[in-house]
Amino acid sequence: MTSDSQLSELQNEVKLKLFEAERTQLVHEETCRVLKQAQLDNEKLGSKLEVQQSSHVPTIIASTATGPAVVGGEWWLKKHEHTKS
Repeated sequence: MTSDSQLSELQNEVKLKLFEAERTQLVHEETCRVLKQAQLDNEKLGSKLEVQQSSHVPTIIASTATGPAVVGGEWWLKKHEHTKS
């Protein structure tokens, strides 16, 4: 192999490595962008879940001597008042 062909082969290798490095950088940047968006979406959904959980008051079916009776969620509100922010 001549020195010119060796030089050409090395130059081609360098071009390929540069292309691979640029592609890797682009993939990394895209991954960071997608991660940041996923974190924002997660925070929004977490906040939405907290609001839904804090506004949910369960209705309880209680047994009485005459049969089942629906009891409001007032007891639940009193029990969980300390957990509200």
